Amino acid sequence: QKRKRRGESYMGCKSLFVLLLTLSSILVVLGANPAPPKWPTHWHAQVIVAETAPGFVLANSTSISASYSGSYFYNYSSSPAVALYLKHRFSSQIVRQISTLNNDYVIDLTNSNCSANLLRKPYWQIFTPDFVSRSNFQFLGWDYFITVEGEAYLETHHWQSKQDNVIIDYWHATSTNTPFRITWSSNLIYLLQFSSVISTFDDLPNPSYYFSIPSNCYRSFSKPISKLSTTSYPVTKAQPNANAWPVAWHATSRYTGNDFGLQDTNTPVIPFTLAGHYYYDWNNQRECNIWNDLVTGQRTKTLILNETFHLVTLATGKCQLVPTYPVNGPLKPIWPTGLPYIDDQWLWLGEEQSFLKGHHYRWDALNIGVEHAFHYWQSNTGTPRGFQGPVLEVWPYGQSMMAWGEVELGLDGVDLDYVFGVPNDCSYIPLESLKETLGDKLYGLVNHLNW
Repeated sequence: QKRKRRGESYMGCKSLFVLLLTLSSILVVLGANPAPPKWPTHWHAQVIVAETAPGFVLANSTSISASYSGSYFYNYSSSPAVALYLKHRFSSQIVRQISTLNNDYVIDLTNSNCSANLLRKPYWQIFTPDFVSRSNFQFLGWDYFITVEGEAYLETHHWQSKQDNVIIDYWHATSTNTPFRITWSSNLIYLLQFSSVISTFDDLPNPSYYFSIPSNCYRSFSKPISKLSTTSYPVTKAQPNANAWPVAWHATSRYTGNDFGLQDTNTPVIPFTLAGHYYYDWNNQRECNIWNDLVTGQRTKTLILNETFHLVTLATGKCQLVPTYPVNGPLKPIWPTGLPYIDDQWLWLGEEQSFLKGHHYRWDALNIGVEHAFHYWQSNTGTPRGFQGPVLEVWPYGQSMMAWGEVELGLDGVDLDYVFGVPNDCSYIPLESLKETLGDKLYGLVNHLNW
């Protein structure tokens, strides 16, 4: 779809939130929950493995490191097996791991040792292709994650099963109809995150290699399948309220673009179009994003100052005021505190190669169902990590999303004059000129409300 004029619509998180409130009475009938996914009988993918060590205390954790990365191979044929080819992140160790229905093997390629594993790790489990429908999984809703490459948000369906005090969470990517993430939680955490999934072995020159077991591994033994330890972890847990925002903070930011449907929104993969830095200063009633357009390279500054949206093109110094309903300053620090808690999620931090524990909140602001709800994430320590909400021109479809990273409390060391400074000759964008940008539907709403 042809992109229309880009600059006028970068209004930041406050504008999205105001529009969500405005349309809170709209009702749309949605369909039933999606059908349970089914895996191909043969597939392979790139994988990140994160696991916790004994002594780990789930309630006190804030992050877990990705200890291994490599490849995952799933084969559900006459001889079902799972194989992993992994490199340890903190050492030179490279291992192959093979799990059959009865035995597990670990081949250390750095020293050629091969041994039988005495305690099966849950990510070696050989699921049937239709395990979601056969294992009492419940559909929890639509979730969005940053891709491993960090270039986009990805839509997933979230399924969960609680068995013997072990919680299994599974996320299925809707864009490719392939696995995205699975976690096992008890007193320990095991997590697999997949990318570049290929639903065949046809592209592999020698797939049998990954499932081959060296002769020195064969022993006359047979062992029962071990279960994940289930002690000291309650299935039910407290539901934390979202923290109020710090009155002053800043962070790196990435944004899909607040274009209100001017991009191709009929897709479950939404690429970031802007990257930059976000500044929040409640005491002085102002907020600012300094953006770099990832497509054109254009640098802009969008800010709320004196209860008005400003758009400044940094290369030329051109300043425009966006004609919106009075915003009365940035979002109040307490705005997230009333959002309904949904669950805890492990948020991928690509730059740190780890997963950050985050609280996930969801609000059906438009009253049109969880598929098109407003989401908010904060870290386990209470700092903002991201939000998303519907693109309203083509509601209830599409999503507009922002992610924050490297959050720092306070504004010490920030050049506030540069961040919040605006030229003296700012002029309003004529409301009529927004018609082409916003489209007839949203323009009619804006004009009706005298925005």
